[in-house]
Amino acid sequence: MDKARKWTDKELQQMEKHVSKIYNEAYDDISKKWDEFMKSHKPKLDKAYDDLQAALKSGDSKAISDARAVYNRTAQNITINNQRFKEMRDEVAAKISHVNEVAVDYLNGNLPNIYTVNYNAFGDEKISGYNFSLVNEEAVKELATTDKTLLPTKKLDPKKDIAWNEKQINSQMLQGILQGENIPKMADRLRTVVGMNKTSAIRNARTMTTAAENKGRQDSFKKAESDGVIMTREWVTTRDDRTRAWHADLDHVAVAIDEPWVNEYGEIMFPGDPAADPANVYNCRCSIRARVQGFKWNKENVPKDEFDEFEPTKLIGGSGNSEVTDNIRDYYLPEATRDKLNSIEKLQTYDEFSSYLADNYGIELDTGLERLKGELSGKVIPAVKDECQKIVTAVDAYVETFGDDALSSLKKVYLYDENLDTRAAYFFNRIGEHDPLSGEIHFSQWGDDGRTIFHELAHAFQDSHKGHGEDAITYSERVVKELKAEGLKAYTGAKSDVYAAEQFADAFGFGFSRGSKSGLDFIKGVEQLEYKKRLRKK
Repeated sequence: MDKARKWTDKELQQMEKHVSKIYNEAYDDISKKWDEFMKSHKPKLDKAYDDLQAALKSGDSKAISDARAVYNRTAQNITINNQRFKEMRDEVAAKISHVNEVAVDYLNGNLPNIYTVNYNAFGDEKISGYNFSLVNEEAVKELATTDKTLLPTKKLDPKKDIAWNEKQINSQMLQGILQGENIPKMADRLRTVVGMNKTSAIRNARTMTTAAENKGRQDSFKKAESDGVIMTREWVTTRDDRTRAWHADLDHVAVAIDEPWVNEYGEIMFPGDPAADPANVYNCRCSIRARVQGFKWNKENVPKDEFDEFEPTKLIGGSGNSEVTDNIRDYYLPEATRDKLNSIEKLQTYDEFSSYLADNYGIELDTGLERLKGELSGKVIPAVKDECQKIVTAVDAYVETFGDDALSSLKKVYLYDENLDTRAAYFFNRIGEHDPLSGEIHFSQWGDDGRTIFHELAHAFQDSHKGHGEDAITYSERVVKELKAEGLKAYTGAKSDVYAAEQFADAFGFGFSRGSKSGLDFIKGVEQLEYKKRLRKK
């Protein structure tokens, strides 16, 4: 999760608390006069209520019928059929509507800042030769006065809102009468009406925040693309038991900047899109992120010679010793990754690795060992430290070699999956499949060597770079063929239908971890193919 998304989530939490406070304080004020009015009619209803309770206790059906008729008539005469009650109802409904206006004004007032923070988040992208122009909140506010589509503001219709609340108050009174309630219980039903308004306001807070967050991102993507950035955008689902199934299906689906996502409820340009079907929008907590592929030259932005010749990332080996020590300092790494090794070696505990992977790469760390997530999460466990330092180093090597989207399909690294029947595995969707574990690497034990880790990350790379109509396997087959690398070796026992994918992964594994010449040549070839692909899109 990126910094702007984390900030937005915290901001939303504060907004929800403030909205709740608005309604709680308003209820205390509104209910005083309402309770006084209802209590003034208590003597009129008490006898009818007591007679009904006595009849119900006796079990005499005729007595119950007669008592209920008297109770219903009396209760209706002091509530829904009473002119003074109607005046009180209208007054209370107007007060509730005013509270709704206060809440809406508060939410609208927060949108420029949410939009600005998420628009400027694109400035964190590291794109050679390109500087993204940031905006400030005041400029957004000014622009929003003329461009009404800039922010997803909400406008309340007081007339409709008051009528809706009048209807809800009447409905609550009728329900109280049907259930044979006394005056205190009927009076307390106002709490339900105010509660419905509060729930609606909190839902508005979530929906409006999601819309402002992603409208800011969408507009920044459009601006960057117009400046020459080559990119797509990817749907990011909040994965929990509250997530819509049709939004879970969109997770990690990438589309062009001006292309909508499509599901059974129609088209949607971004999470919270006000123009989309309400079923696609209300209470949505999803987000979008950029998948930057490069920057195309034009005379206004970068010198043309930057794109005249491909320069592969130089992978530097540590000791240069042919003996395999499997130490992260002996891997063949980009210089930028090698510069981070001191910091990576300072990471010691499960908690530290979990935070580092999430904050820097958006990858979740999980484990089948509950104690490791609990009492041992802050302890230094040599096997965990060794495994995770290798994982972090390998992930960073991919990102520094191929760019921020190198492992964009990788969502989770899962340690110690005792049900796994192999040493390690990356799960992905073949064409037409929907594997719930898609985007996860599982390790069955500790002590994996660098080759294994780089190998599994290669499958995540394949999954992240597949073209339209491809999966990780068909992408690998195409790349191996384009690079004329059919002679690459794959591990013994690799099945024929996935052989190219395993050739690809083994080449990456041996290249990064041991400096294999054929592996390093293949890595360079894949990097050049990805470079050419970005240029073709300019």
